Amino acid sequence: MELLNLFIFFIIFLLSYYSISGYGIIFNKYLLSTKDNKIAVTTDIISNFFTGIPLLIICGFLNYIFFGYNFIINFVCLSIGFVIFFLNVNIFKIFKISILPSCLFIGLLISKTHDDFVLYHFQYLKELSDNTLKFGLGNIDLRYGYSSLFSYLQGIFILPYYGLNFFHVPIYLIYVSLVNYLFFKTLETNNDKKFLVFFLQIFIMIKFKRLSEFGYDYIVQFLLIYLFVDFYTHTKNNIENFIVNLAIYLTALGIKIVGIFFLPVFFYFLFIKNFFYVKYLKTKTYFVLLSAVFVIFLDSFLKVGCIHYTFVSTCLSNDIVSWAVDKNAIEDNAKMISLWTKGFYHQGNERVEDIKLYLQNYNWIFNWIKVHFYKKVLDSIIIIFIIFISLYFFKKKKETYTFNNKFLIFSLLLSLVIWFLILPQFRFGFSILILFTFFVLKNLFKKNIFIKKKQFILMTVCLVVYFNFMNILRIKEEFSRNDEYKYIEFPFFPLNQKNYIISYNSENKEYFMPIQKELGSCFNLPTPCSVTDIDFKYYSIFYRKIIFIKKVNS
Repeated sequence: MELLNLFIFFIIFLLSYYSISGYGIIFNKYLLSTKDNKIAVTTDIISNFFTGIPLLIICGFLNYIFFGYNFIINFVCLSIGFVIFFLNVNIFKIFKISILPSCLFIGLLISKTHDDFVLYHFQYLKELSDNTLKFGLGNIDLRYGYSSLFSYLQGIFILPYYGLNFFHVPIYLIYVSLVNYLFFKTLETNNDKKFLVFFLQIFIMIKFKRLSEFGYDYIVQFLLIYLFVDFYTHTKNNIENFIVNLAIYLTALGIKIVGIFFLPVFFYFLFIKNFFYVKYLKTKTYFVLLSAVFVIFLDSFLKVGCIHYTFVSTCLSNDIVSWAVDKNAIEDNAKMISLWTKGFYHQGNERVEDIKLYLQNYNWIFNWIKVHFYKKVLDSIIIIFIIFISLYFFKKKKETYTFNNKFLIFSLLLSLVIWFLILPQFRFGFSILILFTFFVLKNLFKKNIFIKKKQFILMTVCLVVYFNFMNILRIKEEFSRNDEYKYIEFPFFPLNQKNYIISYNSENKEYFMPIQKELGSCFNLPTPCSVTDIDFKYYSIFYRKIIFIKKVNS
């Protein structure tokens, strides 16, 4: 049975890759105002995966609003993308782009998940997928208020018998697709820009070899790296590239608002590449882009009663919107996150209890260096340096060095400063950190570096072997664990249900609460589930059941 599930898991993994790419073809071929959308090179095929994400998130959101996730609609959605993909890509190219993802499949097999998965990621999707449209999910758990739009795409992967077992497939596919894209982009790039692309491929495969490290913040950074490479290596300025990259960037912002730190770099490319083509867009293109923006705002409004939770001034009161989350709670949560990223809650014996004093005159920097820089950032910088130096000695020939990217380095520096001053956690800005460090090193060494094709292929094979070897060791350890993360249903992650109690609202409708409330998690409990007391009202409009949730004042 385990081998059968493993085989099914692998097939779903590949078919999902093709299906999302199919939606990218729909976006490029049928929704853009283009005259010719022929797939010229392999990277164009792989790029369709990233282009398909915005469209599939919109589809998933509309599915949730109007129908609720069910197996039939999910199957139809995935099948449409799959069919479109196979109608537009020949078998040889499909085989070609499937080799590397297949070799990296083992990274999807985990029992120890990301910490936030247990805290709220999984349960949030469970709340979305119980066939009720919920207003005010932020009152159940404030973390649901800023949960990712990507969950609407994940909801499409709820399939018969397996339920939420494929939760991680679309998340991991972003990582795999990025590695695949960088691999073929290196093969197809013939200038010094090849060095950057291969450098990024090496770093990502070494640094991120475990799915348990991935939260939504990481996949945003992967999307931003894709955007940067596409902008940086693109030789032609055209309206199609502008639209696609704008859609992907809006999607990154929707998945997690930390993508806003990339804005100076995005504006740099818009200016330097002359990608100001908005006046040439057709109605159908406007519709898609505006739909993406609308989904971002409507999602926030449904969950917390704000136009966007990041801007508290856009939040409405309970007098206007019954399900609105208290503004003070949203503000307090934002301050808590900011203090957490700056190391306030991870101080040593000599604690500074006064928050104002801790933040005053950037006093927090010294503690941040001790608790975060040395543990999370420094090792990445060391890896970057080692990779750079190692590749430096593989240069094919010497050429006159020219550097025309001073404004690019400035835009990266500006993005890095904004990240550092607002939310200086590695996972919120590692793409900017990697790129900035790379270009600084490149400018210091003042050499154009060229990698031979044979050397590149050989090093990629070594990376794949290393990746699989490390994951085999990890899986072996996970089988021998004696805690809640021990493999019990290989190849799927364990779903240990906690004990719970049944509570009732003012209309004597039941909801569920974990017995261990201090853990602050409803992980894998029946829905609706809340750690605190809530009240809610049920309504039915045609076939759709709707719940309006509000918190009970204690």
